[in-house]
Amino acid sequence: MTERNYGFQISGIEYYTTYEKENCGFVRFDGRSKRIFYLDCYPGYSIKKDKYVVAEGEVPENNDLIEIVSFETDKRPIPTRDGFEYAITKTVHKWKKVDPQKIITRKPLPSEEFTNYFTYPFISDSKYDTAKCLAMYAVSSYVQGYDGVGGIHSGVKIHDKKVTVLNRLLYGIPDEFRQKSSDKYYETTNQNKPLNYQGKSEVNINYLNPKSIYVHIPLFLNLEVKRKSDYLDNLKHMEPLIQAQIRDAVLFKPDISESMKKYLVDRTYEMIEKYKDQSERGFYLDLSSTAAKVSTALARTEYGKKLTKKVIDDGVLTWIDNYDFATKRFGSNINVKEESRLSNAALMLYITLEDTYGIDIDIPLNEARIVSKMSEWEFEGAIAELRRKNAVICPDNYSIRLIPLTLDH
Repeated sequence: MTERNYGFQISGIEYYTTYEKENCGFVRFDGRSKRIFYLDCYPGYSIKKDKYVVAEGEVPENNDLIEIVSFETDKRPIPTRDGFEYAITKTVHKWKKVDPQKIITRKPLPSEEFTNYFTYPFISDSKYDTAKCLAMYAVSSYVQGYDGVGGIHSGVKIHDKKVTVLNRLLYGIPDEFRQKSSDKYYETTNQNKPLNYQGKSEVNINYLNPKSIYVHIPLFLNLEVKRKSDYLDNLKHMEPLIQAQIRDAVLFKPDISESMKKYLVDRTYEMIEKYKDQSERGFYLDLSSTAAKVSTALARTEYGKKLTKKVIDDGVLTWIDNYDFATKRFGSNINVKEESRLSNAALMLYITLEDTYGIDIDIPLNEARIVSKMSEWEFEGAIAELRRKNAVICPDNYSIRLIPLTLDH
């Protein structure tokens, strides 16, 4: 993991847990133990050595940000080559969960400068919409996709020679987030198959030149690029600040109120209609939760605690402008009829839910499981297909809405 040698490399939450609150940090359990843990200043970045033991009562979850309120300290000397040092164990009597959104108040960079970082290599007039989509990808989203995991998947049309430019740009992603052990994970791949990272909270993948992968954001990166000498120093200078900002941003979970949930549904309809109106499609798009994903990601770039109409409009408009730009240059490689056709299991689930609830009604996922009378794996597979085929809208992680099927079904 990247060392923090200078103040500007330290995120706001790391500063707080390292310098302002001694017994505050992110829970990391000691091996398989569920009562013995350490408090890291950030998940995956350990500089604190004190060990904590919950003797009785409720135990925090792994990666929870907590503050120890009441404890007893036991110091034991341990022999070392140079003499001895103390091993400190703290028996916890009381702890409380801490909301990182209430701690993080200042961004290392204004939001415009954060987004501007992703324009540095490019000359194209459309680079700003592309940069905003890259910025959304960089801060991820907690809203889950058809795979039951948060994050954003991008389909990237790009020449081999320009992949190095994209990779260099993505050095702005913190190193620890590119390790497969990270709960929030980022990867760029040329594999033409879905990557399965179940168990993680957020997974962000750039699929290079995808042929049959469902993605959320289409990106055309065959843009005119500056000479390396004209942008590389700027990237290197900004990387520590970008990384610090991302570490803080991904801790935000912008709230989606009921009114904003309804507004997301309306904007999702617009995106789906735009996609389905295209006779030629250059990529497979899962739009069931894309409006929610790009909006919550955009809110994260602002350190926003809740979604607003302004943020949703900005996120969706950016997606539409980027989609128009990319789709004109992708060409068509999709069988539209085949793409929209549902399997028997997915169609039967749709019909069952339509008979029970109707169209355009919020359906709690836990109720849908019961009504379906399907096995767990059948239900998960059918719901995932309905999402990929844009037969449902998912404005949050807990409910779905059926939308009218096209005649192809």
